[in-house]
Amino acid sequence: MQILMTQTNLERIEGKMKIKSGERRFITEKEYDLITNPETMAWFKAIGGKDTIVRGRTKYAQDIIELTSVSPDGCSKTVREFEFVE
Repeated sequence: MQILMTQTNLERIEGKMKIKSGERRFITEKEYDLITNPETMAWFKAIGGKDTIVRGRTKYAQDIIELTSVSPDGCSKTVREFEFVE
C-alpha cells in the first residue's frame, strides 16, 4: 500500500488565510502513523495548537483521510489529505 499525501500550507495575511505553499508526495506507512498518532496530536494540543481530523472508510480500515493543524498563534494552518493507493 502507498499513501499519497497532499499538504497545503496556509498563512494569515491581512486577516485572511492564503496559500503559502503546497506539495504532493508519497509517504510510508510509518510516516503516516507518526503524523496521525494520538500522542503527536496530544503534544500539539498541549503547546496550544489545534488539530481537526476527518475519518473515512478506506479499503483497509476507518482511517484519517484529512488532518488540519492550526498553529498556537493562529497565523498558520497546514492541511494534509491522505489518499490510499494500491
